[in-house]
Amino acid sequence: MKNASRTTSRSWAIAAICSFINFLHLGVARQSGLLYLAAMARYDANRNQASLPFVLCYTVRNISGPLVGYLGRKIGLESVTVLGCIIASVGMGACYFAEDITMVTVLWGGVFGLGFGMGSVLIPVILNQHFDKYLSNANGIAFGGECVAGFILPVLIKILLDSYGTSGLFLILSGLMLHSVPAAMLLKASATNPSRPAHKPETGHPSLGDTVLFSGVDGIYNKSFHLDDTVYWTPNSLPSASQDTSLTSEMLKEMDKRRPVYNDKSNEISMVDNFSSNNYQKNEHEWKSINLNQEYNLEEISIPGLTKDSNSIRDSNMNHKTGSHILDSASKSNENNPPIESSKASSSHSFRVFLDPAFILMLLTQSTFIFIGTMILTIIVDLSRDAGVSTDEEIYILMCLSISDMLGRFGLGWVTDKGYMTNVTFSCFCYFSLGIILTALVFIKGFILIMVAAFFIGLFLGGLLIVCPGIVSDHIENDKITMALSSRFVLYAPISLTQSSLIGFFRGSKGSYNGILYMLTAVCLLCCVMSLSIPLAARFRERRKEKARLLKQEKL
Repeated sequence: MKNASRTTSRSWAIAAICSFINFLHLGVARQSGLLYLAAMARYDANRNQASLPFVLCYTVRNISGPLVGYLGRKIGLESVTVLGCIIASVGMGACYFAEDITMVTVLWGGVFGLGFGMGSVLIPVILNQHFDKYLSNANGIAFGGECVAGFILPVLIKILLDSYGTSGLFLILSGLMLHSVPAAMLLKASATNPSRPAHKPETGHPSLGDTVLFSGVDGIYNKSFHLDDTVYWTPNSLPSASQDTSLTSEMLKEMDKRRPVYNDKSNEISMVDNFSSNNYQKNEHEWKSINLNQEYNLEEISIPGLTKDSNSIRDSNMNHKTGSHILDSASKSNENNPPIESSKASSSHSFRVFLDPAFILMLLTQSTFIFIGTMILTIIVDLSRDAGVSTDEEIYILMCLSISDMLGRFGLGWVTDKGYMTNVTFSCFCYFSLGIILTALVFIKGFILIMVAAFFIGLFLGGLLIVCPGIVSDHIENDKITMALSSRFVLYAPISLTQSSLIGFFRGSKGSYNGILYMLTAVCLLCCVMSLSIPLAARFRERRKEKARLLKQEKL
């Protein structure tokens, strides 16, 4: 017997919607080079002033991660995403009225940056709730929208700049960004109103692998019993144990006829009719002997395919008096169960993830990964010129990097999803390979060799991007996943402040990028070691928790 997968056709629709949202958010933010030049001309600003809004945008996005994670726990992932899309559109559109670079810095860097973070940071968390299998491929589809935008938006922005100017461009981009609002609403609708398939009787025997057992008052039942007439179970439908004996007796008789089971076809908890009148009989004395004060918290039950926002359960703290246990005979771990975060724990409790040694390693490696990627994108053109690539050929270097990045995002997810490598092992392989290629860039010359190096750099950067969320999901406790996924890049903000100084020192003072390439190689190898240490840190955390639990039991 096995747990039912929560990866369905609707899950892939969610991934496609996330891809569209990233197309707009990450895609527009990625055009900072074109927007920077346009702002410099429109507002008569110097390079430092004109670049500030677009640098600040990414800084605000990454710094806001913990706040976004907190809001995601507090008001819901999809609600925060919708709100972020609205704020991003407002901040971008307000730039139409700006007449100086300072106002653009506030509106684009601050307002749009915050909306950018709220609208995009939680997407890996949303995907994590809809996928247990093929999570890396789902992340690849979602983040691949940014790469597709890299081919479409530059042409569109160039046309709009020529036709409407910089201010008009901001207004039109704002209108384009507004399309992310209904897309985000589709995420919310899918989370709160899952479609219910028609309940039709099915013939034939279910396979053993599709069998999940449930226990109730009368015994054990099989999920393969499909419901012709489903009655959805809500807290109001169950009488309180404190009511009088006659009402309690009536309640127990009703429960003998209908009992709650989980139906994975509709992701709902339903009341199933008694399919056998001869299961066994209880007399009145036996019914009264049942302890009605015994409580079963749903938050302590692993229910495959059921999200916290489902309408079938209004409150995850709801207690089912004399309810049903769910027997998960198939699984010895929770690896196939959806990461449902307990609502008993306060939202502020999730900030404790910053004390988790495993998350600290993820914070270092994944923030550093963004630093490596942005540094390479910044210096690759100038580096290729130093290697003998002509100005006419350098555009092909950038195109090759973008294409291979897209291939990595869309095509490398199967390596981990099919089980050929774990997420941690694959990330180590990518970091190690990047280190080798960056060292090789010190010695290679010529257009062809630089093109080959750029291709593999983009491929491994794309592969790393899609497995990073999986590493978090694999090794962080369920009640802290939202905060962990939203905050994993927060260190990039202070680290990014060193980029300009490093480029100025090595290229300006030393005359080459060799020092930066050696430094990035060392950083890649360090990230490789830290990635391998993540499972060890997670096991250390679990051992420490177990010791604390045993010590507490001894004191009691």
